[in-house]
Amino acid sequence: LSVYLHAPTPQARTIEDALRVLMWGTRLEAGCAGCQVWTSQGETSGRSDVHYEERWASEKAMETRVRSEAFTKVLEVLEAASDAPQVEFDFVYRHQGLEYVEEVRRANEKR
Repeated sequence: LSVYLHAPTPQARTIEDALRVLMWGTRLEAGCAGCQVWTSQGETSGRSDVHYEERWASEKAMETRVRSEAFTKVLEVLEAASDAPQVEFDFVYRHQGLEYVEEVRRANEKR
């Protein structure tokens, strides 16, 4: 999972701080191979780029993560951003965006 968003610097710092708090719990979850967040100064004055990344041992572990309440909290942080984030799920054989979250959660409801 890779997330990128471009936001005013004060908001970017707030988002980074919120994601950092969530990151520590994520790193302790079964199947998590890594989680990190960082901010870099954007090209536009007064704006910064926030990067958030999660790596999982398997697609099944990623599905479990997407269904979790903890992941809902990540989505809530991202929804608070003034600009829409770019969200990408990269698997060995495919690349998806936020539609992956809907797909996994909808499949879970049918069970």
